[in-house]
Amino acid sequence: MEITSEMIEELQKKYNCFLIDQYYSTEHLVEVLTRTASTTKELFQLLLSTGIQEGSTAKVYYDLNRFNPHYSKAYIRLSLNSVKDVFGFIGFKLTTGDPVYNMTESHAGILVNDGKIYLSTGSEIGTIVGYQNTEISGVDLTRDFVIQIEKNKLSTMPLPQIIPYFDTFRIISPSRVWTLKVANNTYPPEDVTHYFMYFLKNETNEDKRLTLRHFCYLEEYAD
Repeated sequence: MEITSEMIEELQKKYNCFLIDQYYSTEHLVEVLTRTASTTKELFQLLLSTGIQEGSTAKVYYDLNRFNPHYSKAYIRLSLNSVKDVFGFIGFKLTTGDPVYNMTESHAGILVNDGKIYLSTGSEIGTIVGYQNTEISGVDLTRDFVIQIEKNKLSTMPLPQIIPYFDTFRIISPSRVWTLKVANNTYPPEDVTHYFMYFLKNETNEDKRLTLRHFCYLEEYAD
């Protein structure tokens, strides 16, 4: 009880916003689907699927732009069925248009392109216009990971992996510790509210899927 009380007090006085979404209800999520794309909503899970037609896109975002990457941390538990022949983006974005590899509008998130994974940030403040995509190594997003996005930094935490083993299974249990993978030194996101978006585009005639199991957002007072 003491720990619970301390946590509640911490939430009351430290954070401007605190959200945990395990996809009980998705009325606050906007879906934009093209061609054979679809979404599947289940308890504790949101699945984005492109279907098999090349060029299909699945986009889901919160309908209000209430997320400020400058004063917050976002945690997303996710996995992809493949990182090949797919373009994906998960993170903060200033507008609701489709993301692209070289976008300069304000954003911060994880980007998947041409089999590689990046921390992507961008800014259009004054004369400082540009983007930075920094490749992340040592992260296999076809496994279960928790991703932390904090302004211009990205950290990861691997989760246990269950694999078949003869007529049973075995569990590979990595150390559950945060690892800072990359920090972008230029073009951090702007100090304004953003949308939070999930985006997946198929670049071959195979179904590409993004599985989301929870989203957590904490925004500290900007004082």
